[in-house]
Amino acid sequence: KSISAGNIIAINNIIRGATQHIKTDPSLKSLFLECIKTLTTLKNTSWISTIWFRDKDLLNGLTKTEAILVLDNLVYAHDVDYHTEDILAVFVDKYPEQIIAYFYKRLKAKKLIKDIPRYETLPFNLHELDQALRKHSDIIVPLLLSWFDTKDEVEKLRTAHFFEAIFPE
Repeated sequence: KSISAGNIIAINNIIRGATQHIKTDPSLKSLFLECIKTLTTLKNTSWISTIWFRDKDLLNGLTKTEAILVLDNLVYAHDVDYHTEDILAVFVDKYPEQIIAYFYKRLKAKKLIKDIPRYETLPFNLHELDQALRKHSDIIVPLLLSWFDTKDEVEKLRTAHFFEAIFPE
């Protein structure tokens, strides 16, 4: 009931409970995903602070399609801070293309820039995710280079900064 009503506090509590008890009740994964879908509709990512420091068994068990649901929600985060990176790091080795697709969605999220205060499309610095992404350079470099194929000079500049955040040397 709380989920369909969009009660964000209750939804975050459900997410916290699902992540804590996923080992004993695997059916909680579907409840978690339902919560994520609702929060995405509400453009809300407050759940990040609820679980970033917890065991990541639930996130580790997500399929590619399910991980994309989580990544689609994270597009609404006003920036990619340490907590968001911690969640992204769960998926980087299994789904590196999806992590890059996530950042591309952020780059293209012009409407969100207006809707979300202080929206940072791409981070200028990464705390630890850069190291994990570099392991997949054969996959991500061609994807990142394709981002330069635009007439939007601001996007090119943001892409260059992001490229440098991943490959600082």
